[in-house]
Amino acid sequence: NWFAVGTAIRESPVTVKALVVKNTSLYVGGQFAELGDKTVNHIARWDGTNWLVLSSGISGADPSVATLAASADSIYVGGVFDSAGDVGAKNIARWQVANVWTALGTGLQGYANAVAVNLRGEVFVGGNFSRAGGVEANNLAKWDGQVWQAVGSGIGGPVHAVAVSGTDVYVGGNFATAGGASAKYLARWNG
Repeated sequence: NWFAVGTAIRESPVTVKALVVKNTSLYVGGQFAELGDKTVNHIARWDGTNWLVLSSGISGADPSVATLAASADSIYVGGVFDSAGDVGAKNIARWQVANVWTALGTGLQGYANAVAVNLRGEVFVGGNFSRAGGVEANNLAKWDGQVWQAVGSGIGGPVHAVAVSGTDVYVGGNFATAGGASAKYLARWNG
């Protein structure tokens, strides 16, 4: 059987773009301002009974959450935005389960479509961007917890999906090259 999750989103048009489960909570991101009777600003947590606000959500000129990923103690949020809660965070941010937003350096020069976290806690972000922090990173970058790093020479077009397995990073999107090598729409980086 299908069941509704909480009270319906009250505005239209609405797009839910990202879901991730962490412990017993469902995190929801997209293009919406309210869930149930709460103003959540594009991201919220469902605890099984109630919608909970993540410190006033995200904001910007035309904000939207496109991707979510969970690590041991955090939810990584990517999309198009200028701030998360009261923290300046350019298109990528970290929500710590202890109810704190943090920026990942100076963020992305462009937007994030996909986020994945490996077992070492490294965060791989794909999207349509030219720089991550102060580093040239064509559409794919790695955050090691302190600084941004390029992943090889990057991807030759927008990345829409990222997955990690051990030291391998898989990307999918609208591209014909990865690191200068021919790789139509799907590529693997071996670390």
